[in-house]
Amino acid sequence: MNESPRVTLSMFSDEIAAGFESQLVGALSQRVPRISIRSGDPCRTGKSNNIMRWTRHEVEVAKRMLDDAGMQVAEFGGPIGKVKLEDVEDGTKNVYVAPDKYLGTVDKALDLTEFFGCKRFRGFTFYHPKGKNPDDYVPQVVDRLGPIVDRCVRRKIVYGAEVEANLVGDSGQRLARIAQQLETAWFRLVFDPANLTCQNLPAETVLQNYLAMRQRIGWFHAKEYRVDPALQWKGHVDEEMLRNFVPFGEGSSDIPTILAAFAEDLPRLTAELAELGIEDGVLLTEEPHEKGGGQFGGYSGPEGMGVHLAATRRHLIAAGIEYSLLEEADVKARRAIRF
Repeated sequence: MNESPRVTLSMFSDEIAAGFESQLVGALSQRVPRISIRSGDPCRTGKSNNIMRWTRHEVEVAKRMLDDAGMQVAEFGGPIGKVKLEDVEDGTKNVYVAPDKYLGTVDKALDLTEFFGCKRFRGFTFYHPKGKNPDDYVPQVVDRLGPIVDRCVRRKIVYGAEVEANLVGDSGQRLARIAQQLETAWFRLVFDPANLTCQNLPAETVLQNYLAMRQRIGWFHAKEYRVDPALQWKGHVDEEMLRNFVPFGEGSSDIPTILAAFAEDLPRLTAELAELGIEDGVLLTEEPHEKGGGQFGGYSGPEGMGVHLAATRRHLIAAGIEYSLLEEADVKARRAIRF
């Protein structure tokens, strides 16, 4: 393939502000025409909730704001797959929901994904009991994900399983095994270097995780973490204690080498997604956590998002990866926003 490598930029707008209106204004001020949606306060109640807890009125208000802003939702960032595989007490706060009952939650999440005109559904790969070997739980994850991914296939929505600490899919290698066993192009993998680095993994191992995932990559979360050399690894990440998030490329991952491999893969991945009806290519989502992050999200503020996006753009340019931002013609083509 001779096409130039290209990504579509997005950002988790709830990292800019709690208020949904401020999220949209912040994203547009960064000239980004797409967002990844996760939480917010569309009706100015003073309380931000995960999108799965929004009322119907809040959902409709948010959609009207998006339409007024000319903003597209590129990724639905719900928490599907962040529950326990088994009903066991393991010293964590993670909940267990029976598989049949959980499918109702999945259906609601997919309904919302469709309502916002989105074709990318970010999910996870379930918590195995703390202290147990995650390899032993891969078959259970495949069994749990099978009916969920089937629902995605029927709706022509791509399920993107994000690599993340403490889950069965905490490594690129295990995620690749899960993808191979699910045997569908609609199940893709979401690479996030910080979610590997925070497990005290050296840069070379983070790269090997990317290489293990590269055949099934769906999109990329731009987030970076700097390992504390004094930290004693205990085999489990306390997500509420993670504090060393840094601008993209300034952490303990070898971002230039990872992006060089990503650039090689982008034309192929773009073509594969196009066959699934994803016409805007491979997503690269800003998820900085510049001011902190936890199990279900993070916060950067508008200035943190700006700093992180500038760093990301520098590294994309260095890797020869193209991207687009809003230009004057796009501004002129949009009507004035009146929220």
